[in-house]
Amino acid sequence: MKRRLQPIERKADLDVEKAIIHLLDIGMGREITARSSTYDNIKKAMLEDTTMKYSPGPKQQVEALELYLKYKGMLRNSSKELEDQQVAKTKADVRKSKAEADIMEAKASAYRTPEGQDGGLNKLLAAIDESIPKGGDVNDNSD
Repeated sequence: MKRRLQPIERKADLDVEKAIIHLLDIGMGREITARSSTYDNIKKAMLEDTTMKYSPGPKQQVEALELYLKYKGMLRNSSKELEDQQVAKTKADVRKSKAEADIMEAKASAYRTPEGQDGGLNKLLAAIDESIPKGGDVNDNSD
């Protein structure tokens, strides 16, 4: 099994090395050659084969170097301050969720008691009474 997997692992390592070299080329601002081709599968013919050369901009260079440093473990995924903010936000979200759950439990327990059910029913009836016009006809449109 090991013997069968070794060529695959070697190829994967070579692909990773190629990607790292490409990242470093972008990071160093070297000219990059990109190739784009359009192939018609029905006619089994190449329709268009375009090769472009370009130099990466400063933003691309910085992003490539950050990605490389993250891969090497030399750069954390984010700054310490940003991590602290994310942790604080997560803790706040947990507290909020717990508070909402407590409120829902309190409401549910209030409706489980006869007084709670009657109270909810009384509120519903009061809302219905308020929506009915005084003086009679429910279908009376004053508009």
